[in-house]
Amino acid sequence: MNKATRERAKKGAEQAFKRDEKYYVQSLVFLVEDCLFKAPRPYFEQSEVFRDTFKLPPVDGVFEGANDETALRLHGIKANDFRAFLSVLMPLPSSEEATATKEEWLGVLSLADMWNFEKIRQLSIDKLRKEPMDAVERILHGRKHQIEEWLLAGHLHLARRDTFLSIVEAEQLGGLPFVIKMVKARDLVRVQHGSRAVGIILNCFGLGSNATYSDNSSPILTAFGNIVIIDDPSKADPDDEAGKVPAPRSAQKRPIESDSDDSDSD
Repeated sequence: MNKATRERAKKGAEQAFKRDEKYYVQSLVFLVEDCLFKAPRPYFEQSEVFRDTFKLPPVDGVFEGANDETALRLHGIKANDFRAFLSVLMPLPSSEEATATKEEWLGVLSLADMWNFEKIRQLSIDKLRKEPMDAVERILHGRKHQIEEWLLAGHLHLARRDTFLSIVEAEQLGGLPFVIKMVKARDLVRVQHGSRAVGIILNCFGLGSNATYSDNSSPILTAFGNIVIIDDPSKADPDDEAGKVPAPRSAQKRPIESDSDDSDSD
């Protein structure tokens, strides 16, 4: 069948049948690095970023992403990260449930942040709470993705840790200005617990909003017990309670959702 015949057949089908308004789904083709991906467009219409992209006028009557030749190029993104993101956004029913690695969840978090997929962003944060990271890594990711509880947990861990910052840690976290703040925080946190310790961290490092944390039911206080921070993540056991940042004393009476509860709901 030549091209002209196919075009006539296509026009005939369009005249004979109507397309369902809801379930005649348009697909999008993406080019990420050197790999082509094809996915249903409605999944990406959840994102304001993509909705704005879809408003762009077509080139020569063809919308970007309509086929392999006009694939929507995603510059600066790794194919592995995009693949992991798609597995969360639209998991294939035929594939076995796989456990994503920490690096994959970090990739998913970055893309969810970039494209404003709030539910996937929150899911990534929940999954990464249990992944072993040292305090510096928690803080750096917390800064990048504006995750307040990671920032608080990381700073509090460093303030309570027996050993002071190493030269490498100090350089990673901001140099001399950060060191000066940490000296002050360590001095004050030693004799404080609960919401007061959190308040010291907030004030010393300028974290969070102007809200106070005197309320012991604050999610920030109770979340610490689920965040794994360890000085040597390569030797960490995710189920080892020793690696978790202890909840402030004023919040320890409140129940914290266990790892087994999380796995049952996944």
